[in-house]
Amino acid sequence: MTQIGLYLALAWGAMHVAQIPSYRYWTYAAAPLLIVLLAACAVQQVSYWRDSETLWTHAIDCTSRNWMAYDNLGPSPG
Repeated sequence: MTQIGLYLALAWGAMHVAQIPSYRYWTYAAAPLLIVLLAACAVQQVSYWRDSETLWTHAIDCTSRNWMAYDNLGPSPG
């Protein structure tokens, strides 16, 4: 399930908080830290896309009763 709405709400909320003079410094200080944290998470997630087996094995490890992951992990016919 996608969480784009949550991220948009957080971004818009941060924009409004940054307009408050007493919070402006903290917002500007937190933004680079958040970007570094999200970049580290992205590097971790990209490692699961190394090949199809790694991707679908990770999907099975993270979910339960994921028929699509089991189907894609299985041997291809032919």
